[in-house]
Amino acid sequence: MSSNMHACTVQVVCFDVANVLVEIDIAHAIARLGPHVDNRLAQKIQELGQWEPYDAFERGRIRGAQFLCALRAHLDIDLHHTELIAWWNSSLRNMVDGVEGMVSEIIGRIPIYALSNTNPMHFDYVMRHMPLFHRFDRVIASFHVGYRKPKAPLFKTAAQLIGQSPENVLFIDDMMTNVESAKAVGYQAEVCDRSSTRLREILVQYSVL
Repeated sequence: MSSNMHACTVQVVCFDVANVLVEIDIAHAIARLGPHVDNRLAQKIQELGQWEPYDAFERGRIRGAQFLCALRAHLDIDLHHTELIAWWNSSLRNMVDGVEGMVSEIIGRIPIYALSNTNPMHFDYVMRHMPLFHRFDRVIASFHVGYRKPKAPLFKTAAQLIGQSPENVLFIDDMMTNVESAKAVGYQAEVCDRSSTRLREILVQYSVL
């Protein structure tokens, strides 16, 4: 069966946020700390996604103040509260070039959701500074539901919150691991990594555009 035949069942589009819609630039965050960042600190920052308190923060298991205290100690950086929050959010750059207009084209035609591994501080930053997300039907964050991608319960819970069977949802993520996990739950899913050209191809393929 062709992808276009599958596309007839798509009732909802659900986007990952990081590197599908919003560019994430860890190198920029590292550079914000100044010219004296050594390789050990840079490596620690690159590996924060695998750090246990990071995982707990993204699953809503610890509060922001507790996370910031642990982060300051883990990286051994001397930033006060406001500076540390600003630094923490500095990896969130602009919308990926071209995607905002494209997503705007389909808003109103089909329900639009986002599903993101994220934490309250990043969530609040994106919602404040990137108004496109206020036009979504809902932005579902990992800390809202207690699971992170690629865990199957996150995708199952998201489908329940969306109010659709997984097979009616087209999910777009920048990581193949997440796409494969979504497919295992029943979603239609595709990979798109910081490319409005690829995103348009997917939306056309599934008859959304």
